[in-house]
Amino acid sequence: MIGWRIYIDDSNDQLPWAYGPPGSVGKAWCEGILDPTSTSLASDNYNTNNTLALGVVWKYVGKNVNVYRCPADKFVPRSGAQRGPGPRIRSISMNAWCGMNQGDYTWFGGPDFRKFTKMSDMLTPGPSLTWVTVDEHPRSINDGFFCVDMNFYPNLATAQLPDAPASYHNGACGFSFADGHAEIHSWKDSRTKTDAQPAAAQPNNRDVLWLWQHSTARFDGK
Repeated sequence: MIGWRIYIDDSNDQLPWAYGPPGSVGKAWCEGILDPTSTSLASDNYNTNNTLALGVVWKYVGKNVNVYRCPADKFVPRSGAQRGPGPRIRSISMNAWCGMNQGDYTWFGGPDFRKFTKMSDMLTPGPSLTWVTVDEHPRSINDGFFCVDMNFYPNLATAQLPDAPASYHNGACGFSFADGHAEIHSWKDSRTKTDAQPAAAQPNNRDVLWLWQHSTARFDGK
């Protein structure tokens, strides 16, 4: 988070992109697509040069690969009987609403919700309540961003969880926030705390409500 903030200070208040689509190298916080089944050393699971080193915060964290993965993440990719050489190089993903660069993002929320492209955009919920990075579930993590689907907010009966958080820490996982602090958040619903990737449909899951409340906010404050 220190590296993230220094990058912003050096970039006229612009947040790094949460996701780097093809052809956009040099704008996102990291690159690459992780895969729970790829055991190849050449894959993005293990190739720092094609992933973390292409991210704009890389030089601001001293090119230290260790800050991108929680030590509690012990997941090793498996393809049939073959296992990878060890845990992947990244366990964290970035809030899709922070550094939002998607032109058409109606599939997970649309223009009723705040997208944060500059620090000055972070008026609500505010920097101390808006998370930036999370340890993502090892079977859910792929690209650099974590999608919180706001389309169904605030109706918990129709809640969706397209990306899932990790629960390495006795049913909890790590978050960092835009003001620089970090915390371990405990999940309440057993569907969130699972080794298997949680289903996308999560009706009445209060953990989704917490993610809604700490990812972005409606412009009208409702």
